[in-house]
Formats: sequence, structure tokens, C-alpha cells
Amino acid sequence: FHRLLILAALKAGGAKLARALLAERAARLPGNAWTWQRSAEALATLGDAAAAEAARRRASSLLAA
Repeated sequence: FHRLLILAALKAGGAKLARALLAERAARLPGNAWTWQRSAEALATLGDAAAAEAARRRASSLLAA
């Protein structure tokens, strides 16, 4: 259900809402690559390139493990 809400928020242009939901999800599931990938997407949409890149790196490291 959480993934559905996040994807709907991103698709509807609600990057701020998606980012808030993803922050909560990352606190509960810090080792979830999907969360970090979507976080990167939301952060990039919000114009935070540095944080988006950090989230992408985190996702990549989790997928490589």
C-alpha cells in the first residue's frame, strides 16, 4: 500500500508528499533499495541534486550487496 501511495504522489506531481512518505519509509526500512531509488526521484524533482545523487548511491550499494 505504501508503495502505491508513493508512486501515485510522484506521478501526480506531489514530490513533496512522496518525499515525506519516503523519509518515513527509509526510517523503518533503511536497507530497502526501492525506497532509495524513489527518494532519488523525488529529490531530483524537488531540485535537490546532491541529495538525489546520495540516494542513488545508497540504492546502488544496496543492490550490489
